[in-house]
Amino acid sequence: RDRRFEQPDLLLTVGADGFCGQASVIRRFSLAESAITPLEAVAVNDTAALLSLILFAFLNTDTKFNTPKKSYTYFLLAGVITAIGLLAFFTALSIPEGKVASVDPIAATAPLFTVFFSRLSSRTPEKITRRLLLGLVLTVLGAILIALDFIALSSDTLFSDTSLQVKLASDFPNPGFRYFD
Repeated sequence: RDRRFEQPDLLLTVGADGFCGQASVIRRFSLAESAITPLEAVAVNDTAALLSLILFAFLNTDTKFNTPKKSYTYFLLAGVITAIGLLAFFTALSIPEGKVASVDPIAATAPLFTVFFSRLSSRTPEKITRRLLLGLVLTVLGAILIALDFIALSSDTLFSDTSLQVKLASDFPNPGFRYFD
């Protein structure tokens, strides 16, 4: 299915990112406010995702599961790798210093690894353009800046103003929990 990446594709991608960003905030809140372990959190998270997909498949009458079995092998492998990645991500969110505003952007360096691994494993590697390379460099530089703040645990951040913390925190179910500590 060769076709160009078009505007609806971009909107779908940005929409997906919006949902993922919202989920990260909910995950951080849940990990901070409960006694759940990162492993349990991943299990609950992925079970909810699976149930949602089953419901979607049930409601979508166009869904057909007649794909060659070899395709499932690749997706099972990708699922195992994703589970390991999610466990690492949830563990980072669960530590007291694991601010969602720091952990999530650092996790956004995935495109760098995607390009690297696609070059290693693909029979027809994607072309690396100047624009793609520039985007990857900017992504990594942004992650480095965030990581340096995360490692230093600097209190001198954009969100160090207490009134802003209280305002942001009051928008969530537990006003005592501050996301930008």
